[in-house]
Amino acid sequence: MFTMIFDSGSGKPMYRQLYEYIKNEIIVGNLKGGEKLPSKRTLASHLKISTVTVETAYEQLAAEGYIYSLPKKGFYAEKGLESKTGSTALGNSVSEIHENSAKKSFSYDFGTSGVDTGCFPFSTWAKLMRTVISEENEKLLQSVDSRGSAELRKAVAEHLYSFRGISISPENIIIGAGTEYLTSLIMLLLGHDKCYAVENPGYKRTYRLFKRSAGRTAAIPQDLSGISVKQLRQTDADVVHTTPSHNFPLGSVMPISRRKELLDWTYEKNDRYIIEDEYDSEFRFTGSPIPSLFSLDSHGRVIYINTFTKTLAPSMRISYMILPDRLMEKFRRELDFCSNTVPLFEQLTLARFISEGFFERHINRIKKIYKSRRDLLISSLKQYMPDGSFEIKGENSGLHFLMKMNSSASEEQFIDAAAKKDIRVRGLSEYYQNSSDYSGNACIVIGYTQLPSEDIAKAVSLLADTWRQLL
Repeated sequence: MFTMIFDSGSGKPMYRQLYEYIKNEIIVGNLKGGEKLPSKRTLASHLKISTVTVETAYEQLAAEGYIYSLPKKGFYAEKGLESKTGSTALGNSVSEIHENSAKKSFSYDFGTSGVDTGCFPFSTWAKLMRTVISEENEKLLQSVDSRGSAELRKAVAEHLYSFRGISISPENIIIGAGTEYLTSLIMLLLGHDKCYAVENPGYKRTYRLFKRSAGRTAAIPQDLSGISVKQLRQTDADVVHTTPSHNFPLGSVMPISRRKELLDWTYEKNDRYIIEDEYDSEFRFTGSPIPSLFSLDSHGRVIYINTFTKTLAPSMRISYMILPDRLMEKFRRELDFCSNTVPLFEQLTLARFISEGFFERHINRIKKIYKSRRDLLISSLKQYMPDGSFEIKGENSGLHFLMKMNSSASEEQFIDAAAKKDIRVRGLSEYYQNSSDYSGNACIVIGYTQLPSEDIAKAVSLLADTWRQLL
């Protein structure tokens, strides 16, 4: 039986604290693979919490592959996740170690997972929180619609219309604690018997989620226009996850011709769907925005998903998705019992932040900051790195770009050399489902949200010095 102490002052919901506790127990080996977890009712009674809290934590753990359920038997810890060193790293590959190791910090971090927390509008957010407590105190104690609060869904719908030209009813929007949770809901709606396809390279977490929950997966190669529909047709995929507005990690933008080609593939069968992930669509620095796949869809086959992680903070575990009418009807019919996973307090605060214009001003402000930082970084690379030693790709959108090295040295050599100077960089091959799938020259993925402008020149100068012998 789990015995843990909840921290009421941490700011984290109870389900999240329970989720993190159980996940850590599995990783460090205290909860062995195949070992049965307490029933939801038993654990709730033991910890003196609601069964909904336990259920939500278990659902998140199952969605991420830490536990699995057996009909009429209960939940069990997944096998093979124990860390041999007792740390929180889930695997031995370079990419998994980078993704899950939170202990190692670097003086200069070119990673892609964080944001500049100094840009967060703390004073405005605190003011709105006080307003919510003052004016919505009774509502805060009430249960929430399974789709999320009406206020936040309405605010999101208005934002999408003004920013992306997406006209959608708030009734079709679902709020959830992170895109992984929403993706698990999508799989419940579409079925675990489907074949789920992902971009290769792409988000490994999405692939792992599909792999553990669906069983049948396909990793589809990409070309300069995005995911290859030709390669997609050679699989038995029913659902494809794609990042068309700013491909992760290649940085390419899917042209309208490829978008229509992908939609045509979807329309060929009645049960095919696209999951359109616009994780950082707010950050486009040149040119006009290309219509989303959701806007181009005329048959209700695109599920649109986005998050506030990149625009506000990684700890802001609030994401949303738009379901086509047919799937929303199915959700209300079959999954309406699911508890919403985002605290109402945070939803109402974010709703006011959006509807009162603070979010738009925040986006405009950080776009200028990140664009200036990107420009400074690129000019510093051109200043300090040897002429002709690299090429920059995918810099016009999003919060990272690629640095393709004109060298016979391996990515591992570039990464290790940077680490010795206390600089964190990652290689493109890490984002392939198998690192051996990438056979080109070393290519470094450069993120610039976590590096202050005043540190850029020094960091690039150090990189140039340590990489010079490899170029």
